[in-house]
Amino acid sequence: MNKAIVELKKQLRKDMAERLRLLGATELKEQSKFSPAKSVQKKLQEMDVFQAINDIEDFRSLPMNKWNIPEPPLDQPRADAIDDNYGNGLDLILVPGVAFDKAKNRIGHGKGYYDRYIKKCNIWADEHGIDRPKTIALSLNEQILEVGAIPLEETDEKLDFILTPSDTF
Repeated sequence: MNKAIVELKKQLRKDMAERLRLLGATELKEQSKFSPAKSVQKKLQEMDVFQAINDIEDFRSLPMNKWNIPEPPLDQPRADAIDDNYGNGLDLILVPGVAFDKAKNRIGHGKGYYDRYIKKCNIWADEHGIDRPKTIALSLNEQILEVGAIPLEETDEKLDFILTPSDTF
């Protein structure tokens, strides 16, 4: 881990937090508007209704973490989409981020969770001869930086798409 890059990323997170803090509530609401699609096509298999009901109840039973987000206990085993005994891989991963550049690089919150998970999913897909999951980030316009503005490390994973209210990268 390059300490200089770590410090650059830390400063970029602070700068972006300030930029977003200055964003007015009206502008935030405007950029957050959702435009429903007229049609979406996806290969679907018949759904196991009982599994869906279990999943909903399972989700509702999750304890809240310190940020009030439902989260499974670390000591409780969970099904995984890239587990040979359970899943068939993933088609899509929605990836959060603090900032993005027009070359589809991102900076997260600094723990590397998504980078490691994306890499793990890609390796699993390659080993099973299936398409890698598409990685997509949703971003405010203010979170988009010019190419080269995101300091990169070897472990950083590039996104497939970044969607903003006014552009797609």
